[in-house]
Amino acid sequence: MTIRPEDASAIRIATTRTLFGGHRMLFTELADYPLPSGHVTEWMPVARPEAFVSDNRRITAPHEHYLDGNASWLGGVLRIGLRLDESALRGALTDWAVRHEVLRTTVRRTHGLVERRTADADAVSWAPSETSIMVDTRGIHQQLVSTFDSVLNPHVWPHCRVVTIAGSVEPGDEHFTLVFAADHSVMDAYSLLTTIAELEHLYRCRFTGIDHGLAPAGSHIDLSDLDRAASDSVDAEHRAVHRWAEFFDRCGGDFPAFPLPTGSPTQATAEHQSGLGFQMIGPDQVAQIATACRQLGHSMQTGIVAAMAIASARMTGADHLRFAMPMHTRDQPDLALSMGWFIGIAPIEVDLRDIDISTPAGHAAAMSAAAASIHASKDLREIHVLRIAEHLGGTYRPRFVMSYLDCRFTPGMADWSEWRAQTLRSHATSDDEVYFWIGRDATGLTLSARFPSNHVATSAVHDFIRQVIAVLHEFATVATPAVGDVDMAAIQGAVR
Repeated sequence: MTIRPEDASAIRIATTRTLFGGHRMLFTELADYPLPSGHVTEWMPVARPEAFVSDNRRITAPHEHYLDGNASWLGGVLRIGLRLDESALRGALTDWAVRHEVLRTTVRRTHGLVERRTADADAVSWAPSETSIMVDTRGIHQQLVSTFDSVLNPHVWPHCRVVTIAGSVEPGDEHFTLVFAADHSVMDAYSLLTTIAELEHLYRCRFTGIDHGLAPAGSHIDLSDLDRAASDSVDAEHRAVHRWAEFFDRCGGDFPAFPLPTGSPTQATAEHQSGLGFQMIGPDQVAQIATACRQLGHSMQTGIVAAMAIASARMTGADHLRFAMPMHTRDQPDLALSMGWFIGIAPIEVDLRDIDISTPAGHAAAMSAAAASIHASKDLREIHVLRIAEHLGGTYRPRFVMSYLDCRFTPGMADWSEWRAQTLRSHATSDDEVYFWIGRDATGLTLSARFPSNHVATSAVHDFIRQVIAVLHEFATVATPAVGDVDMAAIQGAVR
């Protein structure tokens, strides 16, 4: 998805290699961010219980399924270059909750029935809940992660928390660090990206006494109701059910796994996954790769999917690559900058049969195959696979996932370096899941990943990423000879 301005971790093996500094779109755990020391204050939204009234707008099928699973949260961190004024912060956070109805709603399940309850915009305020002075940054990390892990879930409002760290050991610092986190039921990766700039803007306006001037944001709750109506209309004969069934059949009855070995579970419970975050390719070479893709009539997203398929074929000999791709459902202009969970899942299957992937013509054909799969799957995002699963009589869990985000036009992205901004996710536990988040921003292409915490998976994921990078460089050198030879030593060193 491109958000344009007009639309407004032993074994967690030492694999996390986060490049901090520069406004890179990396999706990592809080432990990988260098928090400062200082006065730590937790902020939470508060409202009288009677402020929440029954709301007949239904929740989506994935939201309802999420109620029965493991909670997870998303968040962000940034440094705001102004003195911390509690009144201004309280006002900014209130403005945030007014703009996004999803921050003022909750659901509860009683006797098998799910009820939504929502509060009016003027019913929610913010208050500091705990303050401490901490100089041990490791302790701050542990406190924040423990807080977010323990209090953020889809069952208990509030579903978000904000933490400020101010008054560092160096007197006179006119800045503070703000960390926010929200349960996944009310925040997805796209709203996470836009929230960083929005909170900075809202605070700056409150601090300086000017109106924030932001256009109203559409309501995720309204879209949830429409999504549920659409998914409830699906029956066993719906074409989406047949298409997903065919995909699962080709994958052996479930979502496809990462194409390389990821090891075997070594204990009864799944381990905390390892993570990785780094810059894949710099801005100049990304521009050349994008030009090569355009010359062949394709996008950067298509080129990345094709590169993954070619890398998989070279490493495994398979003539196809299958994985799950999250796709946004923000099709209305007023939802572009809205906070919520607007994500569907699409099945991607790149067929490389009869394609010579060693030639430039084969590269072009692989891009066409990738483009065809992405295009054919886009309409499947509207009916979530969890609703499909009800008709297929099985439980299906994505295991190999790749998400591509074009962040170049995300509001405030150019200021991320100054703000020391970073996107965050909660830890994950799994013995077989491999997730890639590839982002394009002004610094080039970044990759964040999580994968099983064992040496087999670590080696496989690193080797696969190296091969994908090599293929992307091949795309550029074939279409634009001026790029010169690929520096394989640099590629090998980028992922180690």
